[in-house]
Amino acid sequence: MKKTKKFLAVALAMAGIISMLFFAACTNDTETTKYSITKGDTDGGELVINPTSAVAGAKITLTVTPESGYVFEDFIFTPDSITAVDEGDGVWSFTMPASKVTVGVLFTLIPEGQFTITKGTTSPGGTFDISPTVAAPNATITLTAKPDEGSELLSFSTEPTVTLTGTGNVRTFVMPESNVVVSANFGDDDTPRSAITKGTVTPADTGDFTITVTGLTEFTQVRQGTTVTVTAAPITGYELDKFTSTPEVVFTANAINKNSATFVMPGEDIEINAAFEKGSYNVNKGAVTPAGAGDFTITPENPVEFGETVTLKATENTGFAFTSFGPATLNLEKVDDTTYTFTMPGQAVTVTATYGVRLLINKGAVTGGDLEFSHDEAAAGATVTITVVPSNSGDIILQWNIFPPLETPPVSTGADTYTFIMPANTIEIGAIIGPDNGDTRPAYQIEPWDFPAGAWEEYSATVPDIYYWKWPRDGNGGAAGCNPTVYGTYPDSNSVSRIGTSFQYAGGVDAQNWIGARYTRNEGGIANPRKLILTGYTHISVWVKASAVPTTNAFRFNFDTPPAETRYGFSFNVTAADVWEEILVPIGQVVNGTTPVDVTQIEGWNFNFTAGAAGFTGTVWLSNITARALP
Repeated sequence: MKKTKKFLAVALAMAGIISMLFFAACTNDTETTKYSITKGDTDGGELVINPTSAVAGAKITLTVTPESGYVFEDFIFTPDSITAVDEGDGVWSFTMPASKVTVGVLFTLIPEGQFTITKGTTSPGGTFDISPTVAAPNATITLTAKPDEGSELLSFSTEPTVTLTGTGNVRTFVMPESNVVVSANFGDDDTPRSAITKGTVTPADTGDFTITVTGLTEFTQVRQGTTVTVTAAPITGYELDKFTSTPEVVFTANAINKNSATFVMPGEDIEINAAFEKGSYNVNKGAVTPAGAGDFTITPENPVEFGETVTLKATENTGFAFTSFGPATLNLEKVDDTTYTFTMPGQAVTVTATYGVRLLINKGAVTGGDLEFSHDEAAAGATVTITVVPSNSGDIILQWNIFPPLETPPVSTGADTYTFIMPANTIEIGAIIGPDNGDTRPAYQIEPWDFPAGAWEEYSATVPDIYYWKWPRDGNGGAAGCNPTVYGTYPDSNSVSRIGTSFQYAGGVDAQNWIGARYTRNEGGIANPRKLILTGYTHISVWVKASAVPTTNAFRFNFDTPPAETRYGFSFNVTAADVWEEILVPIGQVVNGTTPVDVTQIEGWNFNFTAGAAGFTGTVWLSNITARALP
């Protein structure tokens, strides 16, 4: 009996020991077994896992670094029940399960022209989401705060600074042309609140500034830690120097808007001030037109302070003349022909210079006085001044003799002074100066005429005893005519002998219409002294302008020559519309029919359309019938 009891006691003791060992073994396996964490696919970036093995329940840290041109999108966990927690600054974490873990990372290639929105620092008390995380400029980005219980969002901040809008836990901004890093600041509901007041602007009246706190319209209760935006609005020509505050805080400049900055609200009332200063800007040298025509200098050197005087000085290369600086918005003041000044505006400017080919200004025949020119040569478009020097006090310009004719006659700018715009050709200017006796001759050689119906008529010219006709002739039953004013012969230094006559021929005409001025050799017993002498000259010149280009060699110019009223002439055409062209015909090519003749003088002329040229509709101007001695 004693043996049996002893055996049972031993057996029970052994069973207890075995049970204790079993349970101890089970508990030790659960607490000490480590499981590995390995990397999966991480194309497009780097993943650092710390630690790389751990027991169940341990915190595992994942640090994600995208390669250039990529952005982090998500984790790929095996098992897929794992959830990562965003710790900020590219750091995430998860709780280790009782199994092996594989962590892959999905990186997304950033499309060309788009930028990333990533998280920066997040203070304790919450987290936030960004949507989308990749966007093109001007896209709307949404930030959604997720504060912990008992906490609230104090502010979002960005680098670079952007303008945030919205209230509560949601903010939006417009995507700039750069990557953006967003940070969030959370705090307890009892975070201190203080007031922001607007201080001074120095110098006075040079600008203003605004204070902005997202979600607030009044700034008497702004939470400590809130991001505050201050935006300056300087007047033209001034720039923001700096923001200051009492007490002092750190202002972070906006990388996009140089007039904006942010600061973090301190735990006490604060006053904000703005200081402005005159801006300085560059005066850039632009194009010289035509290239190689010259150059110009700009003083003073860049940058130039707003309101300072800038001087432009042009230099001219051989054969070219300076005409103008641009742009016209600079309100340039002329110092001399090649020097101008302007007042520096409140922005950078680019100055250009325009030159023209130097063209001669020749003095023609002047009777009754003299003409003085401000330039002997000038570029097309330049303003030239003529000073009239009459032989007798009180005499005036009775007639300009300009060769070739100007589109716009010289304009009176005062007593005995006139100006004109230099055309794109060398020009010869003469004049008749005489007493102001009511002479009805026009002051300019191009005179538009009307076309009244009528028959052969005889008129007396301004100069007594000189006769001419308007000569309507029409093969279709209509009528045309003109009153050409004949100015006579004016020899010009053996180079030009001029009948200063011009007319306009307008309307739909046919080949039979003629317009002309006929000189009589003897009318009423009075000999005609007005002749165009050709002896010693080589060419007959007629200046013509037509409003359209006929399809045929449409125009014909005829001359009446002594001893009988024999008519000789030549046919021609214009090459471009609304452009004065000189028609030059060697005197030896003037023909009677088809036979060249030796023409020594002209006593009359007419202009008509050649046969087959019917149908021309438009206006024709004729001016400066001359004889020229050319090489």
